[in-house]
Amino acid sequence: MNISEFERHKPKETYKRLNEAIEKYQSYIREIDPIMDDSDCAYIQAYEEALTDLKDIKNIFLSGK
Repeated sequence: MNISEFERHKPKETYKRLNEAIEKYQSYIREIDPIMDDSDCAYIQAYEEALTDLKDIKNIFLSGK
């Protein structure tokens, strides 16, 4: 596949959904701040882990691997 063919068919919807998921988890973290109890802390840790995973996937996606 040459570059121009990829550009015509690049996965725009996938990229859009990755960005939406990243924004969703960033929003969850902002909404919980400040941390009120241990359950809030656990949620933030889980959201931060998901956010890290999504950003890693996005970087791999952008590198074309």
